[in-house]
Amino acid sequence: MGCEYISSKKLDYYVNDPNAVIIDLRSPAEYKKGHILGAKNIPYNNMEALAARIRPDFRKGGGAISLDGETYDRNMIFVLYCERGSLSLEICNKMAQKGYHAKSVVGGISQYHGPYLVQ
Repeated sequence: MGCEYISSKKLDYYVNDPNAVIIDLRSPAEYKKGHILGAKNIPYNNMEALAARIRPDFRKGGGAISLDGETYDRNMIFVLYCERGSLSLEICNKMAQKGYHAKSVVGGISQYHGPYLVQ
């Protein structure tokens, strides 16, 4: 399973998807200036440490990840974004290598101009 790249336009599709978790990897200050509706703010350094501790568990339905005090099933879709896309791509690859369904927003939030931007 590899990291999947999605356009910023496709981000709208995941906002109301109950099987998706949208993660903003920017700093809390950047998040407060504007973020995608419902996105969890887990700064890059925190998410990188979490991704490093994930153990691969490729059993069907096996494994879970705890993010920001909530536990998510391995079968969830993790949509990651940062400012321009490079940091989210890095985390996306790490999660995908460990069996998670991860997607990175190409160009990051700087390319997003949709209706779900909260400012």
